[in-house]
Amino acid sequence: MEYSGLVLDIDNFKFLDKNKFINKIQVLKCLVDKDIPVVLYTDGDPKLVESAMRDLHIKEPAIVMEGAKVYSPFQCEYSFDFHLSIKTVKELCLWAKERDICFELITDNGKINYEKWSVEVKSFLLNCPMIDCPSVLEVIMYTSNEEIKNELSKFISKHYLECCSRICEDKVIFINSRVDKGITLRCLAKKKKWNLKNFIAIGQYPKDVSLFEEVGLGISVDEENAEAGKNIEKSNKMDVLNECISNYF
Repeated sequence: MEYSGLVLDIDNFKFLDKNKFINKIQVLKCLVDKDIPVVLYTDGDPKLVESAMRDLHIKEPAIVMEGAKVYSPFQCEYSFDFHLSIKTVKELCLWAKERDICFELITDNGKINYEKWSVEVKSFLLNCPMIDCPSVLEVIMYTSNEEIKNELSKFISKHYLECCSRICEDKVIFINSRVDKGITLRCLAKKKKWNLKNFIAIGQYPKDVSLFEEVGLGISVDEENAEAGKNIEKSNKMDVLNECISNYF
């Protein structure tokens, strides 16, 4: 069967330096030249994929930050974020305040402090027609204390908060919504009017199983002992991308 789109988890290549990484995925250019959609995926920040998108002229948005954001430097109308719930923001902020940790909230309209956000949320919940509830995209905490960082991870897990934390600098922790990446791909496909059953996803099983479940064929790399599910092939070959493109496009 010939497929019409590709989803690629580039974290499989993150051990490579920038030049080797670009050379490794250069084969994607042949899909781009044929106007075949290429969706890059990473657990990390948009900056991890933006250089690849620009170098290879990939126009389709990428899925980043563990599925919490769809990002494109070219097609901004298809970029969107998943917001943190009011409950999650409140619990995270109260936890940080109890420990005197500096933090700030990032909303659709920019930065806001917790006190102002709380007032606006209360007004919104009281159905005040003049107030819009600010939707929080990120909670940013500032601490270099390793015990605090570990405690935060345990707190998120223990209270089943729908968020994930990323330490991007020694003193900065970014907290985003935790979204099933398969749902994110489905939302993007709906906006772009794609039939995902004509797509292939290359990633790792079981980490990327929700992506595999959305597409017609999933290819898992570097997981020789994994039990692959329906419509999932396994390969431990680093040239799997070349083989995939040669065989299926």
